[in-house]
Amino acid sequence: MNNKNDAPFEPPKTNDEWPEPVSFDRFSLLPPFPVDALPPSIREEVLNVSELIQTPVDLPAVAALGILSTCVHDKYFVLGKEGWIEQLNLYVLIVLPPSERKSAVIKVMTQPITAFEEEYNRRLQQKCQENNEPLPPWKYIVMDSTTTEALEICMSANDGRASIISTEGGLFDILGGMYSNTPNIDLVLKGFSGDRHVVSRVTRNDICIPHTSLSMLQTVQPSVLKGLMRNKMLSSRGMTSRILFSCPKPKAGHRKFDVPPIPTEVQDNYNKMITYLIGLPYPETRKMIVLDKDATDLLRGLHYETEHLYLEDYADMTDWVAKYCGNTLRIAGLLCCASVDPDSKTQPEIITGDVMAKAIDIGHYFLAHARAAYDFMGSDPILNGCKKAVSVFENNSDSLPTPFAKRDLSRKCHFQGDDAEKILDQLEKHLYIRRVEIPNNKSNAKSSTRYFINPHCINRR
Repeated sequence: MNNKNDAPFEPPKTNDEWPEPVSFDRFSLLPPFPVDALPPSIREEVLNVSELIQTPVDLPAVAALGILSTCVHDKYFVLGKEGWIEQLNLYVLIVLPPSERKSAVIKVMTQPITAFEEEYNRRLQQKCQENNEPLPPWKYIVMDSTTTEALEICMSANDGRASIISTEGGLFDILGGMYSNTPNIDLVLKGFSGDRHVVSRVTRNDICIPHTSLSMLQTVQPSVLKGLMRNKMLSSRGMTSRILFSCPKPKAGHRKFDVPPIPTEVQDNYNKMITYLIGLPYPETRKMIVLDKDATDLLRGLHYETEHLYLEDYADMTDWVAKYCGNTLRIAGLLCCASVDPDSKTQPEIITGDVMAKAIDIGHYFLAHARAAYDFMGSDPILNGCKKAVSVFENNSDSLPTPFAKRDLSRKCHFQGDDAEKILDQLEKHLYIRRVEIPNNKSNAKSSTRYFINPHCINRR
């Protein structure tokens, strides 16, 4: 291809005359968690835990949302507008590689829940002993791992409620078919939305749960995230669309040794807030949190912003986008609950414009991280094709002619149908290639489109 007719159309070859390409790896561009959006007692605990354990601040921050969900789900609901009610349970998934101290953070953040559970059961057993009654089984507020059948029994015995907090993500292995080729994930799907769950079996007792509410906080390694989308049953039935993904930047390699302890006042304030919220009784009728006018205006704006997402860079994750506003409204409800004064025993009642604005900031964080998570899970064939092409440029660019034609890259990367043109467009937008039109010497013949590779990425590895 390097004949004299091509020479005038060849771009400069020196690196200085080409801009650096824009990576397709969204993980490197992800925003950190907006910690300032959290209520004071939660925010200070998050910052100090992050510093003490030397982890990305996202880990304790997102964990705090999952813990607040555990405390108040099925106690309060949020009225977005007439006919739109959200319960306050979240499905949260934090993705970090090994050695990022996930377990240590979750242990510290859940300590007040563990202490409350132990005290609750101690008092219950003491009361039974005083009345000469049989000791009841231990009442677990939080489960670590469970099968779907055991979850049914637990939720049926607990008025339809359950919370799962785990640092291993084993639940996704179970849902993905570890113990069965056809796992039943109906209850987990229904538990997000509060749907009725009724099961009639021949060999076991029937189960009827009029209203379900399941809260989940899971920390997992990247391999679990990859398997989520590969499992067609979980993705096609909407499991991934219910999850708030957090993919923090790892801190290993940049951790300090000498760090201050968590101030006693900070720890006490956090413990007091979590203990107060988890100790609130479950009401006999729904307790509704409403929005003031400013909050309603912001929610309306978020609705229209979300509608545009369907038309932009989210066509492959419209299932997740469909729940984006609802999840943001749930976060607003949790922030409202964590803004009360435990000493005066106040109740959350109204989401203000300020609280809604903070919830939207957190929602934007989860939107960016969900985009990166879906990319990592391989949901977008065009993005996958771009990454495959970049790999060729970086590792084996000599296998392509200079300049190359569309068919050359298609054959090398095995692109399907019309994908090649879309992939080339994205590669050009990200500055990996430059398009040129080479005239054809034959009369009335169209010019030929060719592409030059950015020298910055040629055989760089």
